[in-house]
Amino acid sequence: MKLSVIIAAYNVQDYIIRCLESLANQKMKDVEFLVVDDGSTDQTGKYIQDFINRENDDRFSYLKKENGGLSSARNFGQDRAKGEYIWYIDGDDYIENDSRLLERLYKNADESSLDVLIFNFKYDGSWGEKYSNNIGLSLEQECSTNGIYYMTNRKFNYSVWHYLFKRSIVCDNNIYFVDKSTAEDLGYTSQVLLKAKKVKYVPIVAYDYIYREGSITKSKNKDKIIKRIKDVICESEKVDSELKDKGIRNGNSLISGYIAQALMACATGYVPISRKSMRLFFKGKDLSIKEKIKVFILLYLPNSIRKKVCKKIIL
Repeated sequence: MKLSVIIAAYNVQDYIIRCLESLANQKMKDVEFLVVDDGSTDQTGKYIQDFINRENDDRFSYLKKENGGLSSARNFGQDRAKGEYIWYIDGDDYIENDSRLLERLYKNADESSLDVLIFNFKYDGSWGEKYSNNIGLSLEQECSTNGIYYMTNRKFNYSVWHYLFKRSIVCDNNIYFVDKSTAEDLGYTSQVLLKAKKVKYVPIVAYDYIYREGSITKSKNKDKIIKRIKDVICESEKVDSELKDKGIRNGNSLISGYIAQALMACATGYVPISRKSMRLFFKGKDLSIKEKIKVFILLYLPNSIRKKVCKKIIL
């Protein structure tokens, strides 16, 4: 089996058919589509089963499990995958309308014996003119190197759905998504890249990402905001520490997410982040002028003033 595509689905009845149709249109035969229903309470499961029965396409498998969260669903699929490479897709997104897309991605990975293939994505045009069909990554050229190289690139993105991961590197190193984490992509991708010797970026736009107000990263629920801040900060500091242990101090790909969550923490007062830990994280980082201003606010303004300023920045 060349490729395993793992589709995690939870209460996405309005989106799942478009996702599955985009996969069914692929010409590639030596591929499996593992559709993991993470205990959906709406019609998602029924829609998946109806689709598979209607298509009569043996590349699709419906896997039902109790609700455990996105990490749990992806791990469930990973344990059952048989492909040489794995691609994780979210059930509310879809892939580009190119019937040879999977063949092109696999060919790029296979011909160079890659541990990880990175490709591009775009924001779905349905969620506002500001982001309509914008290309997600701005990596400047096709480049083949090790995983750590990309982790020092400030234009880099950790979302797992624009990678092919070699299954052997994941299994050999016992890499799984952290259960119940809202920074699961950051943790998983970084662990793979820290081990990956051969990584390549190709400027192929393959994935369409949909913005949803109800998604974890867009939640306005206080408890979810607190968890998001803690998870991103904790995972960023962990990855940064691992890079520094390898003598690399400029883990620039971590900067934007860390700053965003630190600003949110200071603005809301929900999560205390010590100035000492922030100083340690930002030490040696290559910051833009705007980032330097935000870091100055985070590190040096008195608490009462800092909270007001941070609120103005994030609102």
